[in-house]
Amino acid sequence: EEPVLAKNPDVVPDYVSIGLKGLIFGGILSCIFILGYGATRRTIIKEEHIKDKLHLKSFGTVPYISFTRKHMQGKQLLITNPLVPVSYKEAYRSLTLKIERTKNLKTLMVTSSLPNEGKSTVSSNIAIRLAQKGKKVVLVDFDLRNPSLYATFRIENTKDHIGNYLDGNAILEDIICQSEQHDNLDLIIGFKNYNNSIEMLNRDITKELISKLEEMYDYVI
Repeated sequence: EEPVLAKNPDVVPDYVSIGLKGLIFGGILSCIFILGYGATRRTIIKEEHIKDKLHLKSFGTVPYISFTRKHMQGKQLLITNPLVPVSYKEAYRSLTLKIERTKNLKTLMVTSSLPNEGKSTVSSNIAIRLAQKGKKVVLVDFDLRNPSLYATFRIENTKDHIGNYLDGNAILEDIICQSEQHDNLDLIIGFKNYNNSIEMLNRDITKELISKLEEMYDYVI
């Protein structure tokens, strides 16, 4: 017999079955990836993670609050702002109480892993709360690349600023300014951005500045 071409395929693919198998297989791989990622990630999410993963002591947590600019009416997220919730203010009361109960703690550095995470807001609120309790406090803006305390406290001008002091071109008395809104609170702010901020902070004059401030104030933040 002469060979002829098949008019129909011997096996008809079951597209529905193939699709279901692919969907199930993809779902299994996705679950494995998610579980593996969750098991290996080291992100700090909860307060207990600070102790378990970083082996550090936690002073407390501050609730996250979000307001539109219109709602805030141009005001900062400070504990003196009547628009912030009571829970926010209570968090700073608890935080500063633990700071006061910590022996030999005069200098406190507020930092973060990424920009715009609230360093200025947190440090300002701690300083304000301690000043409200009668402590003599100085708040220093050591963020030489992106100074912001002048905006937080609405300071337009001072005799001099911290950058000039670290460069040896200013005296201590000229870089300290008193807060007009808060008693017992002095400020050392910056206006200029410095690309060599790390080098400036590693200078001996920086350590000398902190030592002088510790002699003058109850808390240096």
